[in-house]
Amino acid sequence: MALAAWWHTARAMSQENVEIVKRAWGAWSGGDVNAVLENCDPAFELDTTRYEGWPEDPVYYGHDGFRGFLEDWLASWERFEAGAEKYVDVDDSRVLVLCWQRGLGRDSQVAVQMDYAGMCSLERGLIQRLEVYSDRRVALEATGLSE
Repeated sequence: MALAAWWHTARAMSQENVEIVKRAWGAWSGGDVNAVLENCDPAFELDTTRYEGWPEDPVYYGHDGFRGFLEDWLASWERFEAGAEKYVDVDDSRVLVLCWQRGLGRDSQVAVQMDYAGMCSLERGLIQRLEVYSDRRVALEATGLSE
């Protein structure tokens, strides 16, 4: 395959990955756990080891583990909303999402806002892994980028 053809194919694949991540993040923003999982590999991993102070399990495995996490997370809020500010096409298999969440705690009634980043790794048109970073700068540096 000629270099130009390879580059075009790689860029198309990267853009397709961005669209998959946007679809999943849009579903998350809308609270649709099933639609999120449609975009994730059955062996999906959620890795929170880079999220400072995360009080729960450091890694969640598979659809069941991820579903449990998402449902528990959503149940802890009286009001909740989430969104993405930017999708960064890192390379042909990774997309970085600069995102936010805010809500009102169900029991505490404390208002919380979190700005964070998620690094999505994709294969075969599905998200294989999501690494969550509490510090966006650290996530950008992990990609070789800066703010």
